[in-house]
Amino acid sequence: MKKNTRILLLVILAVVFALGAKLWADKSTIGGDEYSSPPIDPAIELAFDFAHALQRNDLRAYDMIDPNLKPRLDEWMNSHKSRECVRDVDYSLISAGTNSGKMIIFGCFTETFYLDFEVDDIVIKDLKVIDWGEVREGN
Repeated sequence: MKKNTRILLLVILAVVFALGAKLWADKSTIGGDEYSSPPIDPAIELAFDFAHALQRNDLRAYDMIDPNLKPRLDEWMNSHKSRECVRDVDYSLISAGTNSGKMIIFGCFTETFYLDFEVDDIVIKDLKVIDWGEVREGN
């Protein structure tokens, strides 16, 4: 009986140790690195933020552009109808643009339809948008 109790105690300790090691590995900066995401490039983050600001006619877009582009952004803001997403964006993609910039594409549900939004050739320099290409949106 003593032998069986020792074996049971040893098995319980082994399980507790294994669970503790797993918990440590999941929470530790040493273990679980394969689950951490790499830092986002600030220029790419700016390109995404700018595309979303265009889609929503968000005035923060003015803070993201080179001041020389203000008339162009004014034209967009005055002619574009803002379409708010009713929840988080369902998908977003970044790829090389047609020319030298980045293309941002995302999709979300609005109150009445599904919106696909795309901004081609967003060019970033010194963390300011210095140019952008065609904007396409569809449902």
